[in-house]
Amino acid sequence: MTYIINVLIALSRLLNAILGGNPSLTLSSRAGLHFRKGEWVVRREVINALFFPQPDHCEIAIRLDDDRNQQAQQQIKSP
Repeated sequence: MTYIINVLIALSRLLNAILGGNPSLTLSSRAGLHFRKGEWVVRREVINALFFPQPDHCEIAIRLDDDRNQQAQQQIKSP
C-alpha cells in the first residue's frame, strides 16, 4: 500500500510542477496554500470533494507535505 501511495504523491507533485507549482508540493497542498490567501476557492472545493472521506484534505496535505520534506532532509543529514 505504501508503494501505491508514494506513486500517487509523486504523480500529484509532477502534475503540480507541470502546472507551474513548486515540485516539492502536491497539488492538494498548493490549493490549500492558495486558499489561505483567498485564492483557488473552487479548485480547493473540487479537490476536497474528490477526497471526501478526509475532511479538509487540502489543509491536511499542507502538513503532510511539510512533514515529508522534513523527513527527507533528515534522511540526507543522517549518515
